[in-house]
Amino acid sequence: MYIAYDIVSKHIGKVRAIYHNPVPEQIEMEPNGFYVESIPTADEKPGFMPNPMVKIDAMEIYYDYVAISEPPSEGKQIREEVDDLKQSVAELTILIATP
Repeated sequence: MYIAYDIVSKHIGKVRAIYHNPVPEQIEMEPNGFYVESIPTADEKPGFMPNPMVKIDAMEIYYDYVAISEPPSEGKQIREEVDDLKQSVAELTILIATP
């Protein structure tokens, strides 16, 4: 596999692409990258999302874990409005169905 990355700092890169069976043209298009035999599996951490990163000096992949933010409180308001609209539709349906 070929790992392509973008440079974040002098020693750190962020994985941009993973080519499982790269062709020479793909590798030529990538200014930063290296071959690996395997990719480590990310740990499962509730509430966090793994971002694959590269230790440039060691040509090694690791994961940064970023906290997943809660949806904005606006979502709760939207759910309440949807519930109100569903109730209104149900009431109108009853009025229409009643002779």
